[in-house]
Amino acid sequence: MLDEIFIQLLINWSKSINIYSCDRYGRIIGLLLWNLLKKRREQTIFSIQKHLGLNFIQAKSLAKQSFIHTGMAYFESFLVQNFDYKFMCDNIVTDDLDNINLLKNSKRPAIIVTGHLGPWEMLLALLKFYLPNKSTQVVVKFPKNKFMAKLIKRLRTERNAEIVGHRLITYKLLPNLRQGGMAAFLVDHNTLKKEAIFLPFLGEIAAVNIGPALIALRAKALIWPAFVIREGTKIRLFLEKPLDTKTLNGTLKDKIKVITQFYTQAVEKKVLSYPEQWYWLHRRWKTRPN
Repeated sequence: MLDEIFIQLLINWSKSINIYSCDRYGRIIGLLLWNLLKKRREQTIFSIQKHLGLNFIQAKSLAKQSFIHTGMAYFESFLVQNFDYKFMCDNIVTDDLDNINLLKNSKRPAIIVTGHLGPWEMLLALLKFYLPNKSTQVVVKFPKNKFMAKLIKRLRTERNAEIVGHRLITYKLLPNLRQGGMAAFLVDHNTLKKEAIFLPFLGEIAAVNIGPALIALRAKALIWPAFVIREGTKIRLFLEKPLDTKTLNGTLKDKIKVITQFYTQAVEKKVLSYPEQWYWLHRRWKTRPN
């Protein structure tokens, strides 16, 4: 009961914040994380050195920026309550209107794939603004902390989308997808060995979740890479050209490999373009093939 009251207070409070307060308070949170999480800080610096080939000073500077962007992303999860036409006009830019219109007018099932990059918490709200008639589901890996799980579910449900836990999702997603709906996945997190295919990511083999690929194949879906990036005081939406799973040939294993490579490479390309905005704190390469 107290959890529900506190969550509702946070939801009500979030309606009073704007993009500038998100920037200011998010930076504070990021710097607090930087100073308090010594092991994660060291791990992040090492990971950046290893995967981007930077020296220690360069990696430390980029790691600190990543912590700040992560703090901002956490805080921005509250901002999406305030999305309206004025907010979009004032803050959002995109050069991908042709792809947005293509997705908007398509009756094909759509799988949205993205990563922990930039203000990723805003992506679904932006897509729902451009695609208000698309029935949308979001696959979420809830934290073990029950309060945080409830808070995340409430914040994301406020975006007019169904929140689906990451276990046993097929029977929940397929009916909506087969009616031309849309399902969104974060595809750059570590996963269990039994759920993974192992592919190169930033120069090292990583466990890539095959779940989105399997569901896309069963639904005969288009797979759309989508990202949001901070550009000064603006937020840029990228919606890239899709992969059509109906055109793939070969065995099931062959098709899964093509699809997982497609979305892994899409994330990798954006991380290399905006490395300071990626969630380097995550232990991306934790699961090993052997």
